[in-house]
Amino acid sequence: MRSAIGFILILFMIWVSCQSNSERKIRLSSGDTSSGVSTQTASSVLQVVSEDQRSIAILLFKNESGDPALNWLERGLMEMLITDMKQSPFLNVIPASRFLEIAQQQGKSSITALSQLEIDQVAQQAKIQIVLRGRYYYKSEHLFIDVDMRDVYSGQNMFVRSVEGESLEKIFTMVDELSGRVRENLRGNPDNQGVSEIDLAEMTNSVEAFRCFSEAQENRDKLFIAEAERCYRDAIKYDSTFAAAYLELAMLKMDRGRGSEHERLLEKADKYKYKLSAPDQLRLQILQKFNHRDIYGSVVLLEDAVRKFPLDLDFRAQLAGFYLEYLGDMNQALKEYEYILELDPNRKLVYNHLGYLYAARGDFTTALKYFDQYQVIAPDEPNPYDSKSEILIRAGRFEEAESLLLTALEKWPNFYYLPYRLSEIYFELGNEEKTIKYLNMLNDFRLDKKYDFNVDVSLAEIYWRFGHIEQAIKAYRRAMNNNPTSITVPISLAQLYESIGDSAATNMYQEAISRIGRQIPTVTGQPNRFGDFVGLMLGNNLSVSQSIKVLENLQIDSDSQSAVLRDITLCILYIRAKEIEKAKLFYKTNRNTFSDFILESTYGGWQFWRYVYEIMDVMANEPEFADSYQNLLERARKSPRRNIEPMIKLGITRFEVLSKGKFQSQDMYSNLGIPADTVWRVIGPFGMGNHSVFDYAYPPESKIDMNVTYSSSGNNISWQLFDDGYEDGYFDFRKLYPHTAWSVGYALVYIYSPDERKVQFRLGSDEACKLWLNNKKIWQHYIKEGARYDRDLITVLLHPGYNKLLLKITNNLMDWGFYFRVTDENGQGFPDITFHSYDEVERSLAVR
Repeated sequence: MRSAIGFILILFMIWVSCQSNSERKIRLSSGDTSSGVSTQTASSVLQVVSEDQRSIAILLFKNESGDPALNWLERGLMEMLITDMKQSPFLNVIPASRFLEIAQQQGKSSITALSQLEIDQVAQQAKIQIVLRGRYYYKSEHLFIDVDMRDVYSGQNMFVRSVEGESLEKIFTMVDELSGRVRENLRGNPDNQGVSEIDLAEMTNSVEAFRCFSEAQENRDKLFIAEAERCYRDAIKYDSTFAAAYLELAMLKMDRGRGSEHERLLEKADKYKYKLSAPDQLRLQILQKFNHRDIYGSVVLLEDAVRKFPLDLDFRAQLAGFYLEYLGDMNQALKEYEYILELDPNRKLVYNHLGYLYAARGDFTTALKYFDQYQVIAPDEPNPYDSKSEILIRAGRFEEAESLLLTALEKWPNFYYLPYRLSEIYFELGNEEKTIKYLNMLNDFRLDKKYDFNVDVSLAEIYWRFGHIEQAIKAYRRAMNNNPTSITVPISLAQLYESIGDSAATNMYQEAISRIGRQIPTVTGQPNRFGDFVGLMLGNNLSVSQSIKVLENLQIDSDSQSAVLRDITLCILYIRAKEIEKAKLFYKTNRNTFSDFILESTYGGWQFWRYVYEIMDVMANEPEFADSYQNLLERARKSPRRNIEPMIKLGITRFEVLSKGKFQSQDMYSNLGIPADTVWRVIGPFGMGNHSVFDYAYPPESKIDMNVTYSSSGNNISWQLFDDGYEDGYFDFRKLYPHTAWSVGYALVYIYSPDERKVQFRLGSDEACKLWLNNKKIWQHYIKEGARYDRDLITVLLHPGYNKLLLKITNNLMDWGFYFRVTDENGQGFPDITFHSYDEVERSLAVR
């Protein structure tokens, strides 16, 4: 896989939000393979909204003051009222921007031009009960604010007495008074049942701070992230105690995955938390739990927040993301998203989330339908175009994505995701000139102080990909000089040297381990970052003895997740160093904490399971450990993490294979639907050249000939038996072809079915893949990520007898391989479906 150093992912790190619960893009890694889960099935919505709960739209206020300097209050007053009124658990408060989107769908271009009847029609379509409009003006040198409220179902207008203040400085007190009067007029609005509210005047004492805060919220809603960040920082400059601004900025930084600044921002928000509303205090607690990797604690708090504030749809959206991202529970995530759309069918970003949800499971058809709806709701925003183009790329529909992106770029030349996405397409298609063109276009979006470093890394990979080795080396060297702390760059350069047979690779690996040793003490309190470091140690050709020395000398809090990561890594490194007895003793001492980590940690930055299997190789023949993995399975079944059980089952099968002998492995793996290594025939690596390695048809796609030798990139290649040295369910091309940057390989197997049968192919590839069943292409997924067990579910019909399956797996840099199995819809293998090699099928057919 490209890991953190690939061209696409380097750009992703610079310009695209991180995967957490980003309001822009959530990368939902649902690994749910439990019984009854289907990507085509959506759970019904729970009807829990009481009659007392109200949906109220607050429209932009009208400036009748005659002072253009007060134009910002048109949105600012709306934001203030929303901030005040969202503290009520019984109000679903909808801003003017969403109301306008609904109106635009009906062909209305402006709210101000709508008649009362048209406003009622828009509100009824959106299931909005109350519409609030207002104006502000000066009278006798006093500032007045009026509001009109209308019950759109009864047609009744509700009178709200005006509020006045001597000057703009009194605006917060005025809004608090106005909010109270609005609530008095909401018939049936119950008490907040113990939820304490905070006045707007208590949140900030600076009008300028709130003006910037309001502008930040508007930019965030439009997904102008850099502008939103700037405005939040301005708000904090005007009021250094503005807790809500610290909190919003912390969430923005966490969404974007930008270093550890969010921790300082959370500390500031916590310091002034008495100035936060009740919902925001809950948000702060959730983020603090999440920041300390207490995922279960975060989920418990989110579920509590949803109970306390059933109409706060932001809480529900975040909970849905947690269910899917961390617990692998797709059904629960769908419930929450559907519930949100039941309350607010025009909440545009939920369509974005649902699109990515289905794309994460490989259901591109459903995903694109959600993005089409997103475009209908938000036709004048660039993000729907960008999101849809990304999924078109993943579906391998490059021309459609290119056309969509070019159209969007003409409308929104300053939306930096668009040229990034185009550079991705042209990089894949082998168009060096256009790749560099769109990369250079991003020069106008210098969003990171390390921009020059990241551009050099990206250029290095472009040059390497297109065969300009000297230029690639120079670019990597510039990047190393610009960022002396980088670890991935010397590893990348080492692999480049390896690919051309240059002994300088050894020195580069030495440089990488030296940098790890200097930096690792500073990241031990951050399990994700620390995991990246140990992942680099295990996944590359770094010195085992030096790696052991670095970790043995490391002082970490013994109760932390980082300490467990260190100990697991040391156990693996002892095995690699042939210090077997030391590894056994180390495992015996730590096996309980290892088990807890496997079940409870959500960290997945390194290919954890493949490394756990290295420990199994040594422990399988130790009787005292025989029950460890069965115990893991029992605990996994009780865990809220729905995506952990399949991996535990695979681990137990692996353990049994090793302890009982490989001659039984085929029967054991058939229970999981996994072909044994020995039945696969593979060929590679075919070189990339100046074309799309994904779309280019290499010889195996047209004809399988086991007797032909092909020439590619100066190498002679032919079909061979697959044997990567591990029967662990992962088929590792990199073990067979160690120096294979910018390559493609093929794998061939035959599946015997006694009858016509509908089955699921469960696939997880590193990187992009295509599948042919009986010479017909049935699946393709252009993806740049590590192999994930059961990522793609493809329903197919096997015919009676032998079924020929051909897989194509591409590689850019680093890891390269795939998981594959054949199951029923519940993830169970078939006892009467068997797997066979090309040779076996040829002999069988010859006998017939």
